[in-house]
Amino acid sequence: MKIIPIFRAEIVEGKIRVRDKEEFRHWIPTLKKDLRFQVWNKGDKRSLPQNSLWHGVVCKVWGDTNGLLIDEACQNLKMLVGRPWYYEKGNKFYTKSTAEATRDELTELIDLAVMKAAEQGCVISTNVDIK
Repeated sequence: MKIIPIFRAEIVEGKIRVRDKEEFRHWIPTLKKDLRFQVWNKGDKRSLPQNSLWHGVVCKVWGDTNGLLIDEACQNLKMLVGRPWYYEKGNKFYTKSTAEATRDELTELIDLAVMKAAEQGCVISTNVDIK
């Protein structure tokens, strides 16, 4: 399966401005000459119930299982899920906030985090209907 990165951008004075310039510059050298770009409107912002599921269930269970505080658990899970939820700057790694995530992005993060946790022997039940 080929992974296609998604870069957030905004239109400023008629030009597209990529928000995560460092990550975009990291990705550019991997490209071949023929390119195709897709541009679409950002989806709906994540919902409060989704955010509660992420912090109150997924990160909490992961943290309790691994002796981590909730903030540490959330960061740890984002690192396990991988890009685009973390980035490297210099020799340090940083995780991205879920505050600006869309519903689809947070759904994907939750699904991937639950899967990665299960691979580590931590079963997280998310059998809830989140809107």
